[in-house]
Amino acid sequence: MRSQVVVYSRINGASNMECEYYVNEPMPQVRLTVCGNGEVELLEQGQTLNIGQLTVFNL
Repeated sequence: MRSQVVVYSRINGASNMECEYYVNEPMPQVRLTVCGNGEVELLEQGQTLNIGQLTVFNL
């Protein structure tokens, strides 16, 4: 099985109080939104591909 690393860069000036926005470096039409409430959204050409939830554990 081949593994793959994808690099996302933060889009400066596009973030707001609720969410941060990132672009896929090799494929700029793919975007990632990460919100403070843990919601993550993967988009391609403006269409939602996947929605997920991040959970942070403090030990």
